[in-house]
Amino acid sequence: MKTLRLFRPIFFTLASIFALCIVAVPVSAVQSGGIGGRPANPDPSNARTKSIFIYELKANESKTDALLLMNNTDKEETINVYAVDGILTNTGSYSCEQAVESKDDVGAWVTLSETQVVLPANSTKEVEFTTTLTGTADVGEHNGCLVFQSDTDEGDVQGNVRVRTRQAIRLVVTIPGDLKKVVAIKSFTVGKLDQYQQFLLTIANSGNVSADIDARVVLRTLWGSSVYNDGGGYPVLAKNDLQLSFLNEKLPFWGGWYNASSQVVYDIRAGVFSVDKDGQLITKKSPTVTVFVNPQPTAWVMYAFILLILASLAVFLVLRRREQRMIASWPEYSVKKGDTITSLATARGISWRVLSRANDLKAPYALSKSDVIKLPTDIQYKKPHMPKSNASKKE
Repeated sequence: MKTLRLFRPIFFTLASIFALCIVAVPVSAVQSGGIGGRPANPDPSNARTKSIFIYELKANESKTDALLLMNNTDKEETINVYAVDGILTNTGSYSCEQAVESKDDVGAWVTLSETQVVLPANSTKEVEFTTTLTGTADVGEHNGCLVFQSDTDEGDVQGNVRVRTRQAIRLVVTIPGDLKKVVAIKSFTVGKLDQYQQFLLTIANSGNVSADIDARVVLRTLWGSSVYNDGGGYPVLAKNDLQLSFLNEKLPFWGGWYNASSQVVYDIRAGVFSVDKDGQLITKKSPTVTVFVNPQPTAWVMYAFILLILASLAVFLVLRRREQRMIASWPEYSVKKGDTITSLATARGISWRVLSRANDLKAPYALSKSDVIKLPTDIQYKKPHMPKSNASKKE
């Protein structure tokens, strides 16, 4: 099932005759076009350090680490490496500033041993860098990126725009002090996007360190069965909101009323960048939203057919009930020689089938002299007198 994930801005403008754009990829261990990179020295006790750089620094304190670059192509590659500050998209997801923008935070704290690396075909190399907390910075979390891209990649020209690909790994620096995560579900709504059902979940983090969360959206029947369940892990940066969008492309066939809900789970400990079942987990739940889902076109046809059957059954039951009340008023009649069910029914202007049902007669519906059956009186079913026409009178 496809889900609409975090919206990341993907273009970074560079100065040139034309606007030169760079596509941003998720800031973690990445690889694209045979070139990749990841932290060279992950902490065995923290699984998240396999994909992002995580440091705790005090004023004027430094941390030296390395970025492992990989060239999995069959040709030599020249790779540019640089540091930038982290930014947020309009939905609260994490991305990286442009290389030409001024560095005011983590991007300014990083010093690289090399800014351009020549990698032979099918080789790797560690690029050392040092992160030093210079000047003053607020207690809490600060974010940046280590970016790398091929110097020889000409990219794709789209009109008067050249699009090139860059890759980045998130770099997190936490300044110790009164650190806290305060995560809450700010809003949860259910709507439509084109022909699909859309769930919009906004999560707020009012703390001063980011929180990795496990967010989940569930759609259930009124009796509790799950018909849609989607979610995943996402970072919510400090003092920011994150908006997630999920699309339900397989709407319930029969439609009807359903209950939608969402929940967010996170580890309340500062500096923990994962959601582990053995952690100090906090769960926040949204109020349940009751929504109506339109049935599929085929279901509408089937509903109409079922409704027709039910309406026909209702009419049948009403008529049968009326017939039963009528039969209950019939007196008993002793069958005479020559009487048949057809003759008796015809004489009283009723259907022989009604008469047979009234007396529980079975085929071949034979009557014997002195049988006692229920039969309407002549008065009840006497046909109105029709005067003979003049043409039938004898002269």
